[in-house]
Amino acid sequence: MGLKPTYGRVSKHGALALSWSLDHVGPIARTVRDAALMLGALAGFDPRDPASRDRPVPDYTVALDGDVRGLRIGVPRRHFFEGCEASTLAAVERAIDTLRGLGAAVEECELPHAAGAPLLTRTILLAEAAAYHADRLRRCPELLSPTLRGALQTGSMVSAAHYLQAQRVRRVIEAAFGEVMARFDVLVTPTTPLPACRAEEDETALTGPRMRNTAPFNLTGLPAVSVPCGFSADGLPIGLQVVGRAWDEVTVLRVA
Repeated sequence: MGLKPTYGRVSKHGALALSWSLDHVGPIARTVRDAALMLGALAGFDPRDPASRDRPVPDYTVALDGDVRGLRIGVPRRHFFEGCEASTLAAVERAIDTLRGLGAAVEECELPHAAGAPLLTRTILLAEAAAYHADRLRRCPELLSPTLRGALQTGSMVSAAHYLQAQRVRRVIEAAFGEVMARFDVLVTPTTPLPACRAEEDETALTGPRMRNTAPFNLTGLPAVSVPCGFSADGLPIGLQVVGRAWDEVTVLRVA
């Protein structure tokens, strides 16, 4: 499973940037408890990272008892469930039924502007990546993969006006998501519309569709976890995404 903490929770100092306002550092682990322990070691203020925030670091293992009774869980079906592969939908619905059976209060909801988040994310990511890696692209383009080289070249054509407009709309989406999150402890969605690709497949061909459900929460900086919830008919893993309020990784891990 993988955990993306709240933006600013874990320092990015020392990590090679792709997009400095979208990048998050977090653990990938075999179990939720391992991820909680790792986050406890990673989290904390670091003055070397301008995005780092000085927030209390709780004991992330304190609520890992499987008790979700009374938690309010939102299910935003529009955008996040549309166009999903059948086995993905079936696995996620079973996970939602499990949470409901464990005593959580499950309610459908809508996240305004979610459908526009992937395009905004792409605009910001490409522009920031092109700016950060401009020297590498100029000095040694042959050392970059064709996919990365093409992305950086595309990003260099994003205008300042388009980048700033994307950042402005980003704040509108953050505020809208915040209003929805005030009603729920967490949201749950499929992590991706499709099962994982096979190791030998070119995953870059489907990067856009696979990022569709995670992009809104990279954009808004909310904490999210992907936890396995089943397998496709071909035996490929399917993920359930659990999203929480800013700085509330404890509840995200509790549900995971």
